[in-house]
Amino acid sequence: MRNEGKTHHIERGRDILNNLLEKAGLKKLDKDMGILKSFDDRVYSVEERYEILEQIGNLSINPSSIIKKLSKKAHLPHRAGNKPAAIYKEEPKVESSEILIGSQK
Repeated sequence: MRNEGKTHHIERGRDILNNLLEKAGLKKLDKDMGILKSFDDRVYSVEERYEILEQIGNLSINPSSIIKKLSKKAHLPHRAGNKPAAIYKEEPKVESSEILIGSQK
């Protein structure tokens, strides 16, 4: 029973954090949660990263504080225009020769 609750909190924490990462313009968590590996002046093991997600899922830590720390790690203010490719989403490329008017090229 305890393990089911832990799994639920981890999944919930992942969903909550991914939503905030997306809103902040950051990449979502990958399989090994690489974005959580190193921040706040330390390196976290995989087990510790799962614990962070569990704490977010059971609401014992504020997920926005994690977002702020990740932004601080990148040496940028939260939602800055300077976006390092390592943690921010890539902007879609637009061909300058492709101009849409209405729904036609």
